[in-house]
Amino acid sequence: MTARCLSNHRRLSIDPLAFAMGDLEELAAWQARFEEIGVRHSPIEETDFGSVLSFRDSDGIQLELFHMPG
Repeated sequence: MTARCLSNHRRLSIDPLAFAMGDLEELAAWQARFEEIGVRHSPIEETDFGSVLSFRDSDGIQLELFHMPG
């Protein structure tokens, strides 16, 4: 039997999954770490609800790190 990946980023799923950061410095530290190890990511974006850094896992699922002020 051959193993087959059932992941499909077009299928409804948990896309995106987000993780809260304690402060902007933690978010910036993750951005620096991603650059150091070669993880493709968005720049930190300012949105109406806070700052967001997006990237994709090896299955193509979008993940986000965010910081909400206050």
